[in-house]
Amino acid sequence: MWYAEKLFPRSDRSPVMIPHSPASLAHGLRDSGRIRDLGRITSGFYISQALEFSK
Repeated sequence: MWYAEKLFPRSDRSPVMIPHSPASLAHGLRDSGRIRDLGRITSGFYISQALEFSK
């Protein structure tokens, strides 16, 4: 269904978010800096993972 919906775009949809693990992000940034996992953030329906980037 995801591909079928792309044939008929609507302007009121939110963008697609693809989750990435902290390990995969750290691997992609291995020469640029470090990523530190600060933990999970929850507030109502909002759930996210906080990460800190440092050089």
